[in-house]
Amino acid sequence: MYAVRVFANETLASEDDILCGLAWVYDNAKDIDVALTAFNRPDDLTADSADCESDRLREAVCRLHETGVTVVVAAGNQKADASGFVSAKLN
Repeated sequence: MYAVRVFANETLASEDDILCGLAWVYDNAKDIDVALTAFNRPDDLTADSADCESDRLREAVCRLHETGVTVVVAAGNQKADASGFVSAKLN
């Protein structure tokens, strides 16, 4: 088990910070089976869209999935359907 902390405090992280953490997981994917992501970014694309090239965060999550890393999300923090957030809707 590895902990990759990207949040400066309990609630704030930039997209670049999150991408850096996902890049670390990608670089170490041969040793990692599952990545639990605990960030919620609302996604304004349609709920059924699985387009991986529309932005950097979506692309990073899809790249992880392509390496065989299962990306799971912590759901419920926003009291909303997780399918409206990246990375939940990409899996």
